[in-house]
Amino acid sequence: MLTGGSSDKLSPEHRPLLWDALFFVVPVVSTTLASFDRLFVGMGKNSLGWLLIDEAGQATPQSAAGAIWRSQRAVIVGDPLQIEPVFTVPRSLAEELRRRHDVATHWSPIDESVQTLADRITPFGSPG
Repeated sequence: MLTGGSSDKLSPEHRPLLWDALFFVVPVVSTTLASFDRLFVGMGKNSLGWLLIDEAGQATPQSAAGAIWRSQRAVIVGDPLQIEPVFTVPRSLAEELRRRHDVATHWSPIDESVQTLADRITPFGSPG
């Protein structure tokens, strides 16, 4: 399951059971946000206990959305004043989508990171 070779052989109801067994022995699994969805395929909302995101100032919001959705709790740590996230969608397209869906500019993924959004919504540990 961890190498991706058995993903088509496992039924969806068995995936959480195998993860629970692994987490009983190995409580922490480290992965990148880029491979998170492949590693935890089939895991639903709140199916994981804790999510720790390091270097969140460099992560795009869309890269962490699935991981946060699958987790009951998230600890997001990063410095948004370091390296900015790489956003590859053309600015004009992102702005058009933002306007079309009536999203305020301060929620736009163009200039925001996982850390800046977390700082904006949490009462714990955010500056200001």
